[in-house]
Amino acid sequence: MSQAAHLSDEEFFYSYLPEFLDDQLSPQDRSRFEGIAKQRQWEHMEADYGIAKGQLQLGLQKLFVDEYLNHELHVLVEDDAERANHEAGDIEEYGKVEVWGGVMRGTFIASFVALVVGLGYYFLGPKRKPPFSALDSLVYESVVMIEDPEDRLDFPTSSLEELRDYFSRYPDLGFRVRSIKSPGSEWLLEGGTVIDYEVQKIIAAQFKAQDEHLFIYLFEGEMDDFPSSTPGNYDGLLYRTYTSEYFNILVWSVSDEVVGMVVGARTAEQLAQVAMASIGI
Repeated sequence: MSQAAHLSDEEFFYSYLPEFLDDQLSPQDRSRFEGIAKQRQWEHMEADYGIAKGQLQLGLQKLFVDEYLNHELHVLVEDDAERANHEAGDIEEYGKVEVWGGVMRGTFIASFVALVVGLGYYFLGPKRKPPFSALDSLVYESVVMIEDPEDRLDFPTSSLEELRDYFSRYPDLGFRVRSIKSPGSEWLLEGGTVIDYEVQKIIAAQFKAQDEHLFIYLFEGEMDDFPSSTPGNYDGLLYRTYTSEYFNILVWSVSDEVVGMVVGARTAEQLAQVAMASIGI
């Protein structure tokens, strides 16, 4: 931090943006940082940084190498036959050529068969989905829907009946749609959308009460897909809660294969009331 004084305002702002967001700046540096943001009208840089971070995380999710492709990359360096020959050479050094030679031949045959079976499964078997980070992805989606609802809401409407019909007619969701009800009289429906990540489809409904936003998501998954968290219980609805820079998040098991998520600014108990009223168990 001793070199901060030698940086220009722009260099200082971008160099210490992460420390500012993590509240790790000294009072003096924090005062300078806030002054630069106000002077240059960069107050929204914090939200832009969070959105860019979410976009990066979504991009990284697509970089997925499974065990079969990993094996193919390994073969480019050394194939199964070369590996078997090296092992055979080590056996010869210990004077057990005849005994272990048969073992190596059997190992080679077994490896070859395993390779054929593995490649067959890779090319003909069902493709495994890359991991889907619901917490990071859907917090990002919530921020973007607040910033740009016109582009992100595919079906703007104030009618829950119309929204339910839209979801029920959407093709190839991959899971059974649970009807969304009103989360409470104070919440006005703004619309909904189906987020398609190719590896995952997510139903999303957006509500608003004055300047406060609320999001309800439904998607295929299990509670074991989420990090450990202190569980809660609201009238039989078992849930877990998490927090982000912008929201509180509540997740619960709607069925054996479907997870519900409520994203908003209210307390865990209030979000649990929303979950019970809008989706239930």
